[in-house]
Order: sequence, then structure tokens, then C-alpha cells
Amino acid sequence: AGGAEEEAGLEWYWTEAVPAGHIGYSPLKMRSSKSSAIFNMMVHGSLQGPVALLALRECDPARPALRIANRSAWATVLYRQAGIDKCLEERAGSGEERAFCWDDPHG
Repeated sequence: AGGAEEEAGLEWYWTEAVPAGHIGYSPLKMRSSKSSAIFNMMVHGSLQGPVALLALRECDPARPALRIANRSAWATVLYRQAGIDKCLEERAGSGEERAFCWDDPHG
């Protein structure tokens, strides 16, 4: 079960839940359930004494976790993480590059 947050009337979710005890950095994709908006996020988990902290920030588009580059002159490439529903498939048109983050960084 992923998380959700209301922002400007949109419900945002991530496919895989982030455990409260998560330590370190993980790229993670947030999606809107009401539009096609996608944000590639970086989650950083740390412990400060008995307190677990999770910080979310949008990934730098110039330095994504992964980049999909379609070098074809004519084909569109469809892609998604293994095990993720086909309805969440993304696409890169001919000559396009797309930033990519995992829907499930542990999958």
C-alpha cells in the first residue's frame, strides 16, 4: 500500500510504501491518481536517536536515478518496472529522453 497526500485537489501516491525505519537514499516515483502527472522523488531516511526521519525531494531532472533514451528515428518505446501494472507504462517517443525512477525501489 502506497502513501497519499492531497495537494491542489490531486491525490498523490507511490506504488510501494516507504517503511518508517528506512535508512539511506532511494529514488521513488509519485503519481497523481487524477491526472497523468508524475514526480521522480528522492527519499532519504535517517535516524536521530529514537526518531526516524523521512525527507522527500524532487530529483534533479538533469541527474535522474535512471534515464531512458530512445535513439530510434521512428519507434516509440514503452517501458515500466517488472511487476508493475501495464496501465502504469510510460513512453519515450522517437529521439526523446525521459527521467525514470522506480515505482518499487525494492522490487
